[in-house]
Amino acid sequence: MSYDLRGRNVLVTGASRGIGRALAVVFARRGARVLANGRDAVALDDLVREGGAAVALPGDLTREDDARRVAEAAGPVDVLVNNAGVTFYGPVEETPEEEVRRVFETNVFAMVRLTRLLLPSMRERRSGVVVQISSPSGRRGFPMISAYSASKGAMNAWSEALRTEASAYGVRVVLVYPDVTTSELYQTAPASITGQAFREGLRGIERDPPEKVAEKTVRAVERGRTEVYCTARARLLSLLCGLAPGIVDWAVARREGIGR
Repeated sequence: MSYDLRGRNVLVTGASRGIGRALAVVFARRGARVLANGRDAVALDDLVREGGAAVALPGDLTREDDARRVAEAAGPVDVLVNNAGVTFYGPVEETPEEEVRRVFETNVFAMVRLTRLLLPSMRERRSGVVVQISSPSGRRGFPMISAYSASKGAMNAWSEALRTEASAYGVRVVLVYPDVTTSELYQTAPASITGQAFREGLRGIERDPPEKVAEKTVRAVERGRTEVYCTARARLLSLLCGLAPGIVDWAVARREGIGR
C-alpha cells in the first residue's frame, strides 16, 4: 500500500529543532502541507520562512487550552507526528517525582491529548496516519533515563492499543524507533548530580543525524508500514529483549558501566 503525501496536511510536534525539524523539512519536500508545532515560536517562524513548513502553530501541548487551540487551527489533519519529547538524567533514586511527572506530561499525556482531539475527524473521513516517535528505551528500560524509558514504554503500549482500534476505521499507526540521534535534547536536559556526569559522557557517542530518522519515517508513511527501526542495532535490541532478556541486561549494564 502506498500513501501519496502531496497536498496532505501533516502536523509535526516538537518541530522547533532536532528530529521534529528534520521531519517537517522532509515532509515538505514530499509535497505535504506541514503544520509545525513547538514551544519556540521564533524557531517555528524560521522554519516557515525557510520552506520547511507552511504554517507555524506554537503552543505548549501539556496545556489543555494550547492543545485545543492547535488542534482547531490545524483543521483536518491527514498525518499527525507525535515527536515532542523531554528527558531527565539520573539514577532512579536521584530522579524526583516531579521530574517523572514532567517527562510524562510531555511524552505521554500531551501526546494522548492531541491525538484524541484529532481522531474524530480521521474516523469520520476513515483516513489518517498517526506517527509515534518512540525509542528503543521504550522496549527495554535504560539506566539513568528511567523516566524517559517509562514514558516511551507507555507510548508504545498505548499506540499498539490504538493501532488495533483505529484500523477498524481506516487510520494507521506507525511506531518509529530511532537509535541515538544528534539532538539538543541530550545537551540541555536537566540532570541529577550523578546524571550530569553521565550526560557529559554521552558527548563522545556516535549519533545518527536527525535527517536519517526523518527520511526513514517519511518513507514508512509512504509505504504503508506500521513499525520502523532506524538502525539494525535498534531492531536487534528489540528482538533480543523477547528472546534473551538476561543477555540484554548484562550487555546494557556492561555498556553503561553499572556495577563497576
